[in-house]
Amino acid sequence: MFIIFGIRRLGKLLATLSYVCGNCGQAAAHRIYTRWTFFSLFFLPIIPLGRKQYRSQCIGCGAERSLTRQEAELIVDGAPTGNPVAAR
Repeated sequence: MFIIFGIRRLGKLLATLSYVCGNCGQAAAHRIYTRWTFFSLFFLPIIPLGRKQYRSQCIGCGAERSLTRQEAELIVDGAPTGNPVAAR
């Protein structure tokens, strides 16, 4: 009998917004998403490993930047105007 186990990453897209990228300097769409890492057994995520990560990814150049939970919530809720990630 074989037991199949491993590590699996799950993600959820929170929003897609357009603003100036801090890496390439172009106005481009950015994906704001969360990512979790799980221990999986028989391809089912069972035990979460670590914390939930919040990320921003530029669609133009592919650069990723980590965000805090508060920054991600502010960006998704639309509270700041301009370049929300560069204000860090």
